[in-house]
Amino acid sequence: MVDEKTWKEFKDSGLLWWVNMIIHTFGWAIVYESENGTLTRVYPARVKYRGFDEKSNDEGYEKVTRYMKENAENLLKETGVSNQQQIKGMSGKILKIINELSKFEDRFAMWATQNTLLFLTMLSSGFLSGATITFYLFKNWVR
Repeated sequence: MVDEKTWKEFKDSGLLWWVNMIIHTFGWAIVYESENGTLTRVYPARVKYRGFDEKSNDEGYEKVTRYMKENAENLLKETGVSNQQQIKGMSGKILKIINELSKFEDRFAMWATQNTLLFLTMLSSGFLSGATITFYLFKNWVR
């Protein structure tokens, strides 16, 4: 699926700021020039500076957070809910096995293995949040 968007939408969502924050690491930026609020030019450029001032960062995080909140349902659908259900099912089975183990060392080793397997599964399924996986596993393991 390709749903073309305007540069203004990209900029207003905070994603231009976010992308620039990442590529600043390599001395690059996507420059957005406008006159009287109208886009005149967009181009990649080499830059000497890294990062943004505090106000720009605050605004960028707010915009990206708002974008994620407003689009979370669609983003989730695009990733494939069936993959999530498979991951949760696999996680539940492994957690049951972990809870049946009596020695702490065995339980921890199995938990670490599960964490690694689920991370790799989610990574290959298009889910990229290892922190979310770890939190989910830890929350369920510690019960």
